[in-house]
Amino acid sequence: MHDVVCHVAKSMTSEMYFVKAGGEKLEEWPNIENLKRYTAISIMQNQIPEYPASWDGPNLQTLLLRDNSNSQLPMPEGVLKGMKTLKVLANISAYGNLELAIGHLTNLRTLILQDYIVRDTNALGELKLLEILSFKGSRFTVPPYAIRNLTSLKLVDLENCSHPPHTDSILPFNVISKLSKVQELYMWPSRTSLFDRFGVFEWFSITELKSLPRLTAFTIVINNFNRIPEGFSFPNLKVFKMSTGEGFCTDCTLTFKWPSLEKVEVALCPQMQMFTAVVASDGDSSTPKLKMIKVDGVNIMLDGTDINRVMQGHYRGKGTAGPSN
Repeated sequence: MHDVVCHVAKSMTSEMYFVKAGGEKLEEWPNIENLKRYTAISIMQNQIPEYPASWDGPNLQTLLLRDNSNSQLPMPEGVLKGMKTLKVLANISAYGNLELAIGHLTNLRTLILQDYIVRDTNALGELKLLEILSFKGSRFTVPPYAIRNLTSLKLVDLENCSHPPHTDSILPFNVISKLSKVQELYMWPSRTSLFDRFGVFEWFSITELKSLPRLTAFTIVINNFNRIPEGFSFPNLKVFKMSTGEGFCTDCTLTFKWPSLEKVEVALCPQMQMFTAVVASDGDSSTPKLKMIKVDGVNIMLDGTDINRVMQGHYRGKGTAGPSN
């Protein structure tokens, strides 16, 4: 998903697609009348100084913008109003601002606004059909309460985001529980926030994840696994990336079943026992589909080896004290 913008842009080759990459040095918007026939437009790394005042795109379904010289300027309301058929909008910039007028794009299915400054999220609540939402690398000055209204979401990417210091998590309490259709949830914090409270899930947010029965991919930083309720599980989870952060490493064993888990990535957790490979109550493997674990960037094939032994062996080899048997 993270490379979706480049992938879509490269695939746009038919006569109904307008593509201008940075090497072509586009310095002004193409003729607006000529653009009307296109169903998809991609303009990346060009020298366009400003947006047009208005834009009538009756056929436009996909608009991809990235690192243009006007990227920090607000997109005029007249432009957004003229794209009523738009389904995919991606704008990756150096701290552009979320426009309130984005609420006019009620037909959107995919919204990717990366490296943004988000001061008001109310307009997001109007995008009821949205299925993919990414604010990767953005800075929130207010909690994004409006996301709770986007009940059609299937993917939420808030990786490398920062949030107001008076809040405990990038997603406020009682937001996650409204997103029952979400299949992928990415919450990995930026490097600078990994060792403080920014980006750290509190226990109440973890319990809210019970409302996501379709969850298959999940990244998280959490300070205390002992607060996870007994019996908590992710029955459909296939990809799991987590860290406690260096300041939060604790002795902890997760004795839950993960029947669908295929990939695990762990970072900065030398004192953590990740899983119990056999559930004592019935003797079944807790991770029957797991073949590999990635620990601090190192891929380790399991080959039937108990995961706790893999974790201990990895950290022992690095000279870091791991959990004792």
